[in-house]
Amino acid sequence: ILTVGGITRPPTRPPTPYPTPPPTRPPTPSPTPPPTRPPTPFPSESSVTPSVADPKIDIEISCFDNDGNECNDLPRTDSKCSENDDINTVSFTFLGVGCGQSINENHQSVDTCEDMNGSPTGREARISCDDGNGNMLYDGTVNSGSEFTMSGVNGGTLPETLSCVISDVNSKDVLQTVTLNTSGDYDLYLKDTFGSLELVTCDNKDCTANIKYEYKVTNAGNVDLTVTDLSRERDGISKDIINMMFDCELPRGESKIVTEDDIVDICVNGIYVSIAEVNAESDDGRPVDDNDEYIFELTLPPTPSPTRPPTRPPTRPPTPSPTSPPTRPP
Repeated sequence: ILTVGGITRPPTRPPTPYPTPPPTRPPTPSPTPPPTRPPTPFPSESSVTPSVADPKIDIEISCFDNDGNECNDLPRTDSKCSENDDINTVSFTFLGVGCGQSINENHQSVDTCEDMNGSPTGREARISCDDGNGNMLYDGTVNSGSEFTMSGVNGGTLPETLSCVISDVNSKDVLQTVTLNTSGDYDLYLKDTFGSLELVTCDNKDCTANIKYEYKVTNAGNVDLTVTDLSRERDGISKDIINMMFDCELPRGESKIVTEDDIVDICVNGIYVSIAEVNAESDDGRPVDDNDEYIFELTLPPTPSPTRPPTRPPTRPPTPSPTSPPTRPP
C-alpha cells in the first residue's frame, strides 16, 4: 500500500502479458506407398524340358554264414580233436593215396601206415576198422573221395588205438594198414591224414561252414528295365543264375536279390573270389550292364607244438638208514 499526501492508494496491478501463440504442429509426411512385388520370372528351360531317359543297373555281392557273420569274419574251428578227453566218434574221407602222402603229428610207434601190393591209389576199396581186440567198428566199401564214420563199441568211447585195413574190393588183397591213437591223450587234428584216411570230423567238430552269397540287382536309372543275363564266376567256373531270379522285369528304383548256397572249408587257408555280371535293356532297347567282385580270405593261426602226455615225476630213491658210528675199543 502506497500513502501519498495522506491519501492511501491501492497498489497498481502488473501489466497483462501478450498472449503466447500455440505451438505449430510439424507437417504430416506423405504416406509411403506399399512395396511393389518383384515381377514373376519366366519359367526356366529345365522346368519345361521333359527328363531324358537314363537307364542304369547295379549289382552288388555280399556273403554271410548261417549266423549272419560276414564271410571275411567267419569264426575259425579249433581243429584239435581233444584236450585229454575221450573221443566217441570220428569221420574220415577215403583219399586212395599211399602212406608217403601222410600229413599228421606222427607219434612214431603210436600212429603207423604201411602200403602193400601197390597201395590203394585211385581205387574204391574195402575198409575195415576195429579196436584191436576183434570188435569191428566199421566195415564197408568206400569210393575215393567219399566219407565214412565210426564210433566206439555200442556207440561208446573209441579205443586207444584204432586199426584199419584197406583191401582191394575184388582180389581181397590188403593194400594198406593204418593204426592211429584215438585215446585223446595225443594231439589229433582235423585234416590230419594217415595214408588214405583224412580225418574230417571229431565228435561235434568239423571243418565245413555253410555260407550264402547274395547278388543284389538294382535299377538305378529312371526307366524300367528287363534283365537279360545274370551270371557268376567262382573257382574258374561260370554259372548262369538268371533262372534263380524268377521275374526279370525290374521297374525303376527297385531291387531284386538272388541267393546261392555254398560250403567252405575253414580248416585250411584259402582265398575265395566271386565275380557277378548282369545285363539288361530298357523298353526302347538300350542295353546296360554292371559287374561286381567279392573276395574273402581264410587264414589259420599256426598249429601249436604237439602236446606230449604228462610224465610222472621221477621217484626218489629211498633214504638209507643212518649208520651207527664205530665203537671205540675198550
